[in-house]
Amino acid sequence: MNICLDSIVVQLADAPERRLLDDISCTFPEKGITLLVGRTGAGKSTLMDVLAGLRAPDAGFVWLETNGQTDRRRATARDLNLLCSVMFQSPEEQLFAPTVRDELAYNLRPFRLPALQQRGRMTAGLESVGLTVDWLDRSPLTLSHGQKRSITLACAFAPGTPWLFLDEPTAGLDPGARADTARSLLNWREQTSGGAIIATHDLSTFLPLADQIVILHDGRLHAVMRPEDLSHAPEALEQAGVGLPEEMSIAQFLRGRGIAVSVGEAPEKWAAAILAKQGFATGGASAGAMGQAVPATAARQQVAPADTVVQVASVGAARQAVPAGAPPHASAMQPALAPPPVDATDPIAAAGRRQADPIADRLRQPEPSQPRRRAPEACESSEPPRTDTGDSPALRSLDARAKWLVYMLVSAGTLVQTAWPGTIAAAVPAAILAGATRAPWRSLWRPLRPLLIFGALAGAFAGLRINTGHPRDLLLGFAWEHALASGRQLFAVLIVLLYGRVLTLTTTGAELRRGLERAAARLRFAHTMVEAAALTVSLLLRMLPLVSREWMRFSRIVRARGKSAAKPGRIAPRDAPALLIPLLLALLQRAEDLTLAMESRGYRQLGQRRLALTARPLNRRDWFAVGVGSALFIMLILMRRV
Repeated sequence: MNICLDSIVVQLADAPERRLLDDISCTFPEKGITLLVGRTGAGKSTLMDVLAGLRAPDAGFVWLETNGQTDRRRATARDLNLLCSVMFQSPEEQLFAPTVRDELAYNLRPFRLPALQQRGRMTAGLESVGLTVDWLDRSPLTLSHGQKRSITLACAFAPGTPWLFLDEPTAGLDPGARADTARSLLNWREQTSGGAIIATHDLSTFLPLADQIVILHDGRLHAVMRPEDLSHAPEALEQAGVGLPEEMSIAQFLRGRGIAVSVGEAPEKWAAAILAKQGFATGGASAGAMGQAVPATAARQQVAPADTVVQVASVGAARQAVPAGAPPHASAMQPALAPPPVDATDPIAAAGRRQADPIADRLRQPEPSQPRRRAPEACESSEPPRTDTGDSPALRSLDARAKWLVYMLVSAGTLVQTAWPGTIAAAVPAAILAGATRAPWRSLWRPLRPLLIFGALAGAFAGLRINTGHPRDLLLGFAWEHALASGRQLFAVLIVLLYGRVLTLTTTGAELRRGLERAAARLRFAHTMVEAAALTVSLLLRMLPLVSREWMRFSRIVRARGKSAAKPGRIAPRDAPALLIPLLLALLQRAEDLTLAMESRGYRQLGQRRLALTARPLNRRDWFAVGVGSALFIMLILMRRV
C-alpha cells in the first residue's frame, strides 16, 4: 500500500515557531525504493520518525492507500509502527542480546508468530544479508563492525513487513560493504516485493536502485523526481545543498564539453560518444572495439592517444550498478577534451559549461572517507536541534570567574534561609536571571521537574502525623507547618539548581573549568585540589546532557523494534534490557573516547601545567556583577536574621 503525507508539520517542542518539517505533502509508492535526500539538518530523520509512527505530526495527516485512491484511510501510529521495519543510524550500537537468535526473536516478538514460522523468518533474514543459520548461536557483541551491521540489517529484514525504513545504512562502511548492503536490499526486494525509504547522503550507491527521489531543504519539500529526471536536472541537488554523485558529476562535466551522455547509459555508449567527439569512429559500441578506434577521415591517420584510452576506461569504471571506487580523475580528460563552443540553444550544455571548472576541481579531489563511528551529536538525528542554550550576550560576555563567584554567593545566601520570606526573596533574582538567558522556560524547568515532584511528595509525607492519643481521635493527621518547612528546604535547593542552570546556559564547560583553574592559579598549595574539582565539574556538565540524549536515542530504537506504544522517552518494563544494555555500552564507549582525548591533551596526572593560566584582569562589567552578587548575599544574610 502507498503511504501518503498530507501537509505534515512538525514543530520544535521548545520553540513552536520553529518548524522541523513545514507542509510536507508527497506519496511513497508501494514496492518502490524512495531516497530521502538533503543536507544534514534538512529533516530526513524527523520525516522518517513520522512515517514510522514514532512521532505524531503537529499538523497534517498520514494516509494509507490501496488500489490507487479508491481505498484510503487515515493511518494511526500503531498502523505505521506495524507496517514497517526501521534501521537507524549506527545500528550496531542497538545490539543487546546474548545471541543472534535472541536479537532476531526480539524483532519478531510483536508479530506473535508460531515457532516454525519464526525460525523461517530468522533464516530468511540471515540469507538476505548473505549469512547462514550457523550465525544464530553467535554473540552479536563480539562481532566486527561490519558483521554487526549485517546482523542489524537481518533484524530489519526478518519480520517481512511491507515497508523498510533505513536511516544512513552505509554510514561508516567501506566501498565493499556498501555494495553488499545494496545487494542485500535488492535480495530483500525480490523476495518480499516490499517498498523501502532510505534517508542517505550516499547517492552513488543507492541512486541506481531508486524509483523516486524526495529532496528536502530546511524542512521543506524541495523536489520529488524520478532518477532519469534528476540526471537531466542535477541543479535540484545543488540548490538543496547536496553534492552531486560521481557519475552525475562526470556526465555534467562531459556535457559541458559538448559530449552527449546521460546518467544510466552503458559505459560503452559513453566511450563511443567520447571517441566520436575526438573524430574517431568506433565501428560499434562493443567493449572490444573501444580500444580499436579507427580514424573517421583519411586526413587523420594516427591512432587514438593513450590518454584517450585512459579516459574511456575511467568513464567505464564510473558506471557500475553499485559504485565502489573513488571518483575518476578528471585531469586526464581535460587535455584531450578541449572545451568546444557552447550552443546557446542547449541549456544543459550551457549549464554544464558554466560549471565545468568547479566540477573538474571537485573531481580531482578524493572522496572524503566517512568515520567508522560517529558520536550521536555529530550525526543527523530525529532529536530536534538544541534550543536549551542561553542567547544573552550580556551574560555570556562576563568572565567565568565572576560568574562562579556570584553563583557561590547567591547559593550560600539561599541555603542559609530559615523562613519563607527569605527563600522567596532568593527566588526573585533567580527568575530574573533565568528570563535574561532568553532560553525557553521548558528547557529551564525540565531538569528541575523531578526535584519539584520529589519536593511535593516529601512535603506531603513530612506533614503526615499518626495520633496515638484518645481512641476517638483520627488515626492519621496532617501538620501543615511541618509540610511547609520541608517543602521550603527543598525549594531552596531548587533555587540553587536554577542558578546553576543559568550558569551552564551562559557558560561552556571548558570556560567553567578554566575559570576555576585561573582563580586558583596563584594558590600553589591548592592548585591540584582545585584542578581536580574543576575537571570533575567539567566532566559532569558534559556527561549529564549526553546521558539524556543517549536515553532518548535508544528509547526511540526500542520503541521501533519492539513496536511499543509508549510515549517518546519512555519504554515498557519488558523492554528495559534492550535499552539499558546498549545505553551502558554506549556511555562506556563515550567515556573511553573522552578519556583518550583528555590523555592526548596531557591530563595524565593532576598538578601538571597544561596551558597558560595567565588570567586577564576583570573588567568593569565583571566587577559590577560581583558587586551585585555581594549585595544580594548581604541582603539574604540580613533577611535570615529577621
